[in-house]
Amino acid sequence: MQRTRWLTWGWVPIWLVLWAWHISSIGHIPVGLFHDEAFNALDALHLPDQGWPVFLPGNFGREPLLVYGMALSMRLFGPTVWSVRLPVALAWGLTIPAFVWLLREMFPDLRQRVLLFAGALVLMTSLWFTITAHYAIRTNVFVLLETLFVAALWRGWRRGDVRWGMVAGIFWGASFYTYLANRLLPFVLLGPLLWLAVKAPRRLRERRAFLAATFFTALLVMLPLLLYFLHHPQEFLLRTSQVALVGGAGQTDGGGRLQGVWRNTGRVLGMFFFTGDRNPRNDIPGRPVFTWWAAPLLLGGIWATWRRRDARGGFLLWWAFVMMWATWLSEYAPHFQRAIGAVPPVMALVGLGTEALVGALAKGWWKRVAPVLILLLVLGEAVQGVVAFRRWAAMPELYYAFDEGLTTVARYVGEMRGDDVVYLTPRDASHPTLRFFLEASGKTGVLRSFDGRHVLVLVPDREARYIVLSREDFRFALMAPWLWPRGGPVEERTFYDRAGEVYARVFRVAAHTPVRSPLWQVRADWEDHIRLLGADPIGCCVYKPGDRIYLQLWWTAVGGTPRRAWTVFTHVVDSTGRVLAGKDCEPGCGSYPTQKWHVGEWVVAEYQIVLPKTMSPGEYTIEVGLYDWRSGRRLPLSHRTDDAVPLGRIRVTTP
Repeated sequence: MQRTRWLTWGWVPIWLVLWAWHISSIGHIPVGLFHDEAFNALDALHLPDQGWPVFLPGNFGREPLLVYGMALSMRLFGPTVWSVRLPVALAWGLTIPAFVWLLREMFPDLRQRVLLFAGALVLMTSLWFTITAHYAIRTNVFVLLETLFVAALWRGWRRGDVRWGMVAGIFWGASFYTYLANRLLPFVLLGPLLWLAVKAPRRLRERRAFLAATFFTALLVMLPLLLYFLHHPQEFLLRTSQVALVGGAGQTDGGGRLQGVWRNTGRVLGMFFFTGDRNPRNDIPGRPVFTWWAAPLLLGGIWATWRRRDARGGFLLWWAFVMMWATWLSEYAPHFQRAIGAVPPVMALVGLGTEALVGALAKGWWKRVAPVLILLLVLGEAVQGVVAFRRWAAMPELYYAFDEGLTTVARYVGEMRGDDVVYLTPRDASHPTLRFFLEASGKTGVLRSFDGRHVLVLVPDREARYIVLSREDFRFALMAPWLWPRGGPVEERTFYDRAGEVYARVFRVAAHTPVRSPLWQVRADWEDHIRLLGADPIGCCVYKPGDRIYLQLWWTAVGGTPRRAWTVFTHVVDSTGRVLAGKDCEPGCGSYPTQKWHVGEWVVAEYQIVLPKTMSPGEYTIEVGLYDWRSGRRLPLSHRTDDAVPLGRIRVTTP
């Protein structure tokens, strides 16, 4: 083994090269910022104004340590994709030497050269772990602190050193500010402590001071967060309840829960060599953690633990088992991100298995060949990991998984000059990805949005641009020629996804472009600056029972923006005023509520009224009004005592 001394530090240059490459590429691999990343980035952007909270309640609740790092990074380098992801890339790189330290503390009696080299190399090239270095979520910070905690814990346990217990407690307490999986760490410790209480109570008593220092230091560090949850208990389990099979939201059938857990057992066990995560954000869909030839390395670690009756290997197995609960007991298993806490023990078992196989097979006539073959397996697994990452980075699915299209749209709006009116359909402009890039470019408030499948918005006296996400809004292209019968929207730009399909089109409508007039010229003013310009029942005005009336209502704001979000009601009434049919909803089915209206805009909202199949033939009136859905109070008409306006009459004939 003299010739293998280089293995002790052979992982270092590979680690430095990969770390430098990851840091240099996080700005464009992947290109976009998906919802959760952008949500974190927005919080980081406004963190100084929020008073540095110990918990972030938005987006189902998040621990804040990563967001603190993002805030510092953006303060130093500006609000860019690269600066947003820099903290996770740094945490990824620091985890590798922390992991090596962990192996040195756990296995000081082994030669370690193969153990360290194999474990570190497979960890730093594993797609399971590497992908998380490229998007701004909290998992990497947790893995770093988790690894440091266990390494310091082993060092202090071996030496009985209270000071190292305090160091371990600091890492443990800090991990509670990182990611939800940190709540499983007490269970990681509980198993070994119970085992020691039964098998080695004397050893446990000898380490009482060390354990007390660890627990009380951790408690002191996490105390602000514990106090927060004491005052906000509903937020402690909010995110967990969204995904948990046991006790989760929507899970009411006990038999269904048990079946889900049983089904997940096979999926979680199979994630290592058969079928992995199907979410392209976490994996090449379905790719297992390891290639088939790496099976002897992991299984070798399990075999060595059993053969040696080694408590350290048993601890690694228990650690990995507990950390897999996060995906085993939740939806969409196997979920690599939720199981991220199992990465250090699993990779340690790979290193341990490699060392055990080299030691067991380096005998007889092929003692020089066997170690080389086993190390070639490790190198092959590492090369496959790098190749897999490059495959993942080029996948067309990442365009939608990481909101690359919305990122492109936001950057396009941010680069626009002048004060043109810009509309987006059908996504809401409040989407975190859009908001982050617009705030970063100083274009907050420039982009307006509505759902073109239910409403059209125009500014007759000004030039306007419409960004239409073609895959989601097919109706804008159909309704535009109806709304602008002459000289309507002109396509100005097209955005394509990675598969070459149209993602979005940009249309320009010149100022004073002629707009069609509604069929029913009705003018009515309500309080709170709301005016009705007319209505147009498509297919007017003879219907049969069971028909659907596509009623277009033309609105505008006069003298100011409405102060409240009013709900519009449409009623079909008979001669006695009895309501026979109708449709209530905010304009655009809530996508363009009255509070978002601007003076000078026309809001053409559609309401689909389904006539009853038992409706009697005759003439009926359609009337419209507004009310506050919270209180039921109707909005009065200006300068009138009533609150509803008749639009026109329709006739219902026999079927």
